[in-house]
Amino acid sequence: MKVSQVRFPGSDENENGEDYETFISLAALPSMRTMFGDSVEGRYEYMTQWNFLTHTSNVTEIMLPHSAVKAEYVTQLLVGIKALKRFTYDHNEDLRWVRGMKAHKIIGALLEHTKHSLE
Repeated sequence: MKVSQVRFPGSDENENGEDYETFISLAALPSMRTMFGDSVEGRYEYMTQWNFLTHTSNVTEIMLPHSAVKAEYVTQLLVGIKALKRFTYDHNEDLRWVRGMKAHKIIGALLEHTKHSLE
């Protein structure tokens, strides 16, 4: 069985959000194409130690509604993706550990790593 989609449904009762490290690691599966994570939170410093090999992931779509992920962790994921076509991110200020979206950094990372493929 090949896994091509993953869905983290999130929870209104979980004020800490879903774990971004688990979410990002699934992008390394060769068959993975679509990743959906509602209320995903990336806030831990140890995540920067996880290196995603450049242009190895086949993911084409990432959706992160109601999430709070530091821009550097979004960049970490984008570096590993060959040809991302769609990216959706809705910053959730209610997740208590990551404040401020820093949209300019996320846009910069998208331009740097996906400008050849993003639709």
